[in-house]
Amino acid sequence: MPLLAVAGRPFVDHCLQGFNVSLFAYGQTSAGKTHTMTGNLREPGQVGLAPRLLELLFLQISEAEGKEGPDKLKFTVRASYLELYKEVITDLLGPADGASLQLREDVCNGVYVEGLTEREILNAGDAMAVVEEGTARRRTNETRMNQESSRSHAVLTVYIESWSRADSDVECIRSSRLNLIDLAGSERNTSSGATGERLKEACSINQSLTTLGRVISELVDAQQSAQAGGGPRHIPYRDSRLTFLLQDSLGGNSKTLIIACVSPAEAHAAETASTLEFAQRAKRIRNRARVNRDTRGDEQLLRREIERLKR
Repeated sequence: MPLLAVAGRPFVDHCLQGFNVSLFAYGQTSAGKTHTMTGNLREPGQVGLAPRLLELLFLQISEAEGKEGPDKLKFTVRASYLELYKEVITDLLGPADGASLQLREDVCNGVYVEGLTEREILNAGDAMAVVEEGTARRRTNETRMNQESSRSHAVLTVYIESWSRADSDVECIRSSRLNLIDLAGSERNTSSGATGERLKEACSINQSLTTLGRVISELVDAQQSAQAGGGPRHIPYRDSRLTFLLQDSLGGNSKTLIIACVSPAEAHAAETASTLEFAQRAKRIRNRARVNRDTRGDEQLLRREIERLKR
């Protein structure tokens, strides 16, 4: 079954219904993660999952806004694009100086990046421009395994808000996030031939991916323990900025799909087996996705209900 059929319309539908959605591309260097997520942006027929999803998103928004009726929907869409390189977060849509941004967490917003640019996008063309701009600024370097290897994790987030006026007083708002995540490739240092700065990059990438694997294993164990009546367990989200940033996508409020990218080459059999083991563990996690809904005008509803009950 084509990937777009699995990760296309169903996940766009989830976003428009108010669910958060996260799509990961995971695998070794040169296995096709960036090709899967971004593709060749210079060739319309060869673009990856992210541009196709955004095109589909705006197609469905246009259809929804074109429908008439008392619950007619309106939408606003914004996007951010960040890079995580050696535990430093950079805004790929922000100033060219690449200043490091900080992760924050609070009760209202959850985990977020302070000062990250959120650009309004009005149509599929605007969305494509964001993808092109951010992708062009990502760090890439040549390694023994890949001539143009992504040396950072990249997270493109699309923020969607929709609202309808259910009656003259009450406005129902749904908000969701679509996270499109291209993880840097895991690689064995003995295979990559990395030295100096490239070796430091590889070690940082492998460390964050190891933490990701540990978080997934701990989540599986914690959920199994809870089912058996055990108490809460610590999940080491904060051991890496990657896992802290993606906390909601891993065991939280999100519908999440992990795309395991593997190489058919016999020389990479060990890395392929490792990727498949990672995917097998990850599929056992149960997230707690819910519709993000805010109803404004509750006071008017309550007043009308009180008046009705007095009669």
